[in-house]
Amino acid sequence: AGDDGRATEESRVALWLLGVSVAVLLIACANVTNLLLARGARSRNETAIRLALGVSRGRLMGQAIVQTILLALAGGLIAVLTASGIREFIQPTLLPEVHFPGSGVDARVAGFAVGVSLVAGVLAGVGPALQSAGSRVAEDLKAGRRLSPVRSRAARGLAVFQGALAVVLL
Repeated sequence: AGDDGRATEESRVALWLLGVSVAVLLIACANVTNLLLARGARSRNETAIRLALGVSRGRLMGQAIVQTILLALAGGLIAVLTASGIREFIQPTLLPEVHFPGSGVDARVAGFAVGVSLVAGVLAGVGPALQSAGSRVAEDLKAGRRLSPVRSRAARGLAVFQGALAVVLL
């Protein structure tokens, strides 16, 4: 804000960039969650075989969540590296009159990105983990039926959410 308390042009641009960044982040999270749900539906046969061999549902859920957390941490690391590199482009191009102290991404920002990545990984991993571990696929395999991937309401809802946010961004 300026000296008179009103928002400056730079603060409006910064808020606009923040809003666009959050919308893109939400679209990406919905996309990854939808991909994980599709992967879980596709691997139902593998899950059923593991359950039939005696692997516990808790262990299957834990494995799915760990895989998702590792994926999210990799995404967080890429985000921090991208943020430190793109700052050199955005600041002189969009906000040339604003001086940003510091040389880039500091430890607090990197820690926040890692924390958000962990939370996103857990939240994105719980749905597919519950879907794969909570199914009654072992009985279907014993009966000799061929399993086909099922498009869930959650997957359709995430696709609608992505489309709606994309329209808002356009």
